Amino acid sequence: MFSKGLLIVPILLSINGVFACGWWGDGEMNRDLQMDYLASGNFHVSEILNSESLRFPGNLGYGMAILEPGLALPYLNATFGKPITSISDLGSYGIRTIIDLNPDARAPVQQQHEVSSTRMQYHHLPVRGVIPDRTQVAELRELVLGSDNLPIVVTAPSAELLAGTWAGYRLTFGAPLSYVFAETVLMGLLPEQETILREQFRR
Repeated sequence: MFSKGLLIVPILLSINGVFACGWWGDGEMNRDLQMDYLASGNFHVSEILNSESLRFPGNLGYGMAILEPGLALPYLNATFGKPITSISDLGSYGIRTIIDLNPDARAPVQQQHEVSSTRMQYHHLPVRGVIPDRTQVAELRELVLGSDNLPIVVTAPSAELLAGTWAGYRLTFGAPLSYVFAETVLMGLLPEQETILREQFRR
C-alpha cells in the first residue's frame, strides 16, 4: 500500500532528447517533425521517415534502417550522413542484414551479388501487393527480433511499400492504429494501404 506523498515516476530519455526508450511509446516518433542532425560538412540528416529521407541515391530505390526492434530511421542515420553508391556500402557501417521487399525476381540476384562480398546477410521478401501478407510480416518480425540480425536495412522500390511494411510490423505488437498511421502516412502510406490494414487489425 502506498503512503501519502509524491509518486516518483522514472523517465529515461536518450542523449539527444528526441526519442524515448519505451517499446511503443509516443516518444519513439519525432513529434516536432523538424529535428535533423549535422553530419560532416554540415550535411543535414533527417530523423523523420518520409519519402525524401528514405530515398537512396540514383536508382537504388528506398531504404530504412531498423536499429532496434521498435525504432526505424532513414538509412542515412546508419551511415552517419554518408550517401551510398551501392547496397554493399552499408556493410562498412555495421549493417548486419539486408531485407529486400522488391517483388521483381531479378532483384535478389543483383542485391545478393553485391552483399556476397560483405559479411551482411541477405533476405528476399518479395511483396507483390501494396502491403506484405501476414506470413511475410511474421518473417520480417522474426528477423527484426533476432538480435544477431540488427542493425537491419530494409530496401524497397517505393516509399509506400516501406510504409505499409513498417505499419504492418508495428501493428502486430498492438500499437494503436492512430499512432501507426500518423507515423507511416509521412512515409508515404496510401489510403488503400490504410484501408487494408484497418481490416486486418480491426480493434
